[in-house]
Amino acid sequence: MQILKTQDRHLSGRIRPDAFNLNPTYDGLVWAHDCNEHWKILRTLCRVEIFSAKSIEAQSDLRNEKLAQLL
Repeated sequence: MQILKTQDRHLSGRIRPDAFNLNPTYDGLVWAHDCNEHWKILRTLCRVEIFSAKSIEAQSDLRNEKLAQLL
């Protein structure tokens, strides 16, 4: 666990697939080259707002509805 605290920047580097180069103006969270301030803000937003337990629980009805549509 200590290595994640000390080497986080090196371990979080991501490889961009060739298909990503079709739209080079888009700089999404997943394909960011480095962990700059923009990346940190987006990561925090996702963790706190989008993927929080409260947010996921609030969307359970929508997930069930979409599942019913698929079946």
